[in-house]
Amino acid sequence: MTQVDRDAALMRVADAKLSAMGLARDSYFVGSPRDERPGLLLRDGVWTAGYFERGGFSASFADRDMERMLERFVRWVEAEQAFTRAAVQMSERQDERRSQDGP
Repeated sequence: MTQVDRDAALMRVADAKLSAMGLARDSYFVGSPRDERPGLLLRDGVWTAGYFERGGFSASFADRDMERMLERFVRWVEAEQAFTRAAVQMSERQDERRSQDGP
């Protein structure tokens, strides 16, 4: 088995574990970057978490230990999702206030 095959197998395991940990499958990627999503890449035994947008991957943190990385990644994605929800709610409240104030 080549390193590429081992990495692919580990990425499948990581993907299944993330799903079992409660992350919505469409909220992240493992291995195959998808725009506007956080994700995990595995290269030479190092897991790297980051965000993929506009064709580029911005790394946020890395670790060789898969279990530790998955736990940290879940916390990070959940925090990012909470921040996004809060920002949307704030924007909606501002829009509502503006519409009540009139033109």
